[in-house]
Amino acid sequence: MKKVFSLLICILSLQFINAQENYTVNGETYTLHTEVDGNLSLLWNTIDKEYRYFTKKNGTIMELKNTKKDGDFQKEYKKTLEALTKDAAMDPKNVRFTLGSLTSYIQSYNSITDPDFVIVENESSMLSTRLGFYGGITNSVYTPNPTNAKNPFMGAELEIYDEENWTRHSAAITTEYVFESDDYDYSAFEVGLNYRFRLINGKDFRAFINAKLVSFIYSDSERVIFNDDGSVFSSESNTEASLEFPVGLGIGLAYRITPNGFLTLGYNDIVAPGINNNDEFPIDFSLGYKFRL
Repeated sequence: MKKVFSLLICILSLQFINAQENYTVNGETYTLHTEVDGNLSLLWNTIDKEYRYFTKKNGTIMELKNTKKDGDFQKEYKKTLEALTKDAAMDPKNVRFTLGSLTSYIQSYNSITDPDFVIVENESSMLSTRLGFYGGITNSVYTPNPTNAKNPFMGAELEIYDEENWTRHSAAITTEYVFESDDYDYSAFEVGLNYRFRLINGKDFRAFINAKLVSFIYSDSERVIFNDDGSVFSSESNTEASLEFPVGLGIGLAYRITPNGFLTLGYNDIVAPGINNNDEFPIDFSLGYKFRL
């Protein structure tokens, strides 16, 4: 079971990386992704916790800016785009300062000025992903656990979200492995499908509700049969596989510590109306790190 868990973590770790190259702009050197490559190219990266966008045309690189003054965004990028695309008579008034919107506009310009340019539906500009790893401790309240013992666990997750239209919503595929302990001979491997809603959706701090909708659990435990006097009559290994719909609710916090990464804290499966518990107070805390792919 541990080998299966390790294999799934390796699969989740695979990622595709956009082409990156170093560019010098106004005396500063940046490592930028190439999102659109054409007569007018779009370059970007997260720098000092901020999304920075650049254009390249005829070898000249210009930054697209959207500064804030007296609480209002100045939207300078629209004037820059208007100047860069005036030969195609395009109007950038509806372009938003997001990767997806800028990509669509610049691809449209390239398709007008270059008959050989092919618009590529780039899913990464609509859906984004984060990979996370975490560990913690749980009392496995939805198992018998007669002594309310605490077992360690570790996990990995792939979170999918839309930066353009559904910024408060995301889905996550999680894999977890609960290790047996001296006090509770129980181990389990679980794959779950989760929905998340951000209650606080700040730039550097997020707080969200997590709902575990579906989970597949493969567990291994020791079943003990006692005599009337409390002594052990017999014990046997018990292996089970089950598909459950727990609707388990938990809460999570995420704090940005790098341009692309968050420190995460979770209190998981506080309630799960879809399955029975053992009447103990749930203890299921995790600490981890997730980063954008």
